[in-house]
Amino acid sequence: MEPEEAYYWSSIPNAKRIYEDLSTEFTDLEGLIKKMSSERLSGYIEISLNSELDGGFLFFRNGQVVGGYYFWEKNFNASRESQELLLRKAKRTGGIFHVSKISVETKQPKEVSKKGSTPEVIAALEELLVLLETLFTSNQTVKADFNTLLKKKFLSMAEEYAFLDPFAGEFQYSGSKIRLASDVTDAELTKGLLVAVAGLVRDRGLNPALKGRLEGWLQKHRKKFLSLGISVDSLLAVQ
Repeated sequence: MEPEEAYYWSSIPNAKRIYEDLSTEFTDLEGLIKKMSSERLSGYIEISLNSELDGGFLFFRNGQVVGGYYFWEKNFNASRESQELLLRKAKRTGGIFHVSKISVETKQPKEVSKKGSTPEVIAALEELLVLLETLFTSNQTVKADFNTLLKKKFLSMAEEYAFLDPFAGEFQYSGSKIRLASDVTDAELTKGLLVAVAGLVRDRGLNPALKGRLEGWLQKHRKKFLSLGISVDSLLAVQ
């Protein structure tokens, strides 16, 4: 066994979960595989399908599928046929995916990067996300989980705002707190999140409801973002 291969397999138990509870309602397994391939990720996808005997694990090394463990076979193999059968089962029955990543250097999320966003801007954006989360959870027309919707929106924006990519693990929002593991600037972080918020609200037709909740937040933080060259009113369409 080559040293790189030995490192890969020995690192599997310590792989870091970068995305969990990714439903087939929002994510296509084949598209997820292509994404891991294009980004040359090492790790694995855990697949739990809505059939007791279906599912398994797909293992990636530098973006390439090196094989899989399939529940209906109860063994590991590298056959293309088994992988394609898993894809068909996922489309037919649906299920949940969890993605874990192996890296040489494990980044631990932290409140603020030394060269990146400042605590003041982080706090303001946390307030905005809390307002948005409260709006979504209190609205009877929104059935899906807020964090799932937010991550789905981030995924659709990942090409332009790479730090928001849920699979990269650089940005996390949970418990009303933002955690970063990258050196994204105040301006980059602010613009990315404002675009995401505006998109989510527009998708659900909640612009009037959000506008009513934003008055105090805008008065408090408008000047701060203008100093970064960002018009909050314009991006959130609340003029």
